[in-house]
Amino acid sequence: MPNVDYLFTEELETVYGLLSDAEADVADAVIIRLLDEHESAWARQNRVVGDRGSAWIIEFRHHRDSFHLYWRYLDDETVVLLVLRRVREESAGP
Repeated sequence: MPNVDYLFTEELETVYGLLSDAEADVADAVIIRLLDEHESAWARQNRVVGDRGSAWIIEFRHHRDSFHLYWRYLDDETVVLLVLRRVREESAGP
């Protein structure tokens, strides 16, 4: 059971629905760890700031693909899972 409340955006839900079962298993493990360890250095190692505020990014891998999970705090007790993006790796050869 997570030690924090959480919400997720419609965009994240849409992308999550396109993941394979294996990719979803990896994403689930990352999300569970984030909700348990949201105050840790692991969860807060990468941060971006833009016009609409800031967010932290957790990068994780599944085979040759990397994924970026963007998240932020709504308030002191709630984590918002904002966006999940696939970052395809370039192949090394033909």
